[in-house]
Amino acid sequence: MTFSCFASFYIFTGSLIGDGFVRTSFWLSFMLLFLSVMFGWLAVQAFKIYSRKVIYGNELEYYMPYLPFLVFYRDIDAYEAKYRVRTFNRYGEIINGIWLVRKGKVRYEMYSDTFSNLYELGKAIKLPEYVIKKPVPPFTLAAYQLGLKRVITK
Repeated sequence: MTFSCFASFYIFTGSLIGDGFVRTSFWLSFMLLFLSVMFGWLAVQAFKIYSRKVIYGNELEYYMPYLPFLVFYRDIDAYEAKYRVRTFNRYGEIINGIWLVRKGKVRYEMYSDTFSNLYELGKAIKLPEYVIKKPVPPFTLAAYQLGLKRVITK
């Protein structure tokens, strides 16, 4: 998908300046731009959906199966607490999630619609656990994600 994105964008830019290996009409150029953006968006979504998180000791290992050489590590001890929350996804369904909090701000999020092993990940994280019982509405969730609203740790 990523290759298709770059190839479509290359053909699109070549068609605009009249060079490249294809001379196309305006509508075909517009269609190529649309396809390149769509393939790029699908590639990003595929990376997001098929990413994997594994916990070893006090480290959270994050990698994508498509790019196994690109691995990210997070130290779990850098966070103060974990919160079990319920939020709404883009379709209005309630999903479970885990927030890792530092200094009252949500610094890392994991949700059950992305990770099928969220329960096991939650058990492996050895931090004080809190629960937000009511589902978090979308605008409040955005405020938490942007750091405008702080999570109260007792």
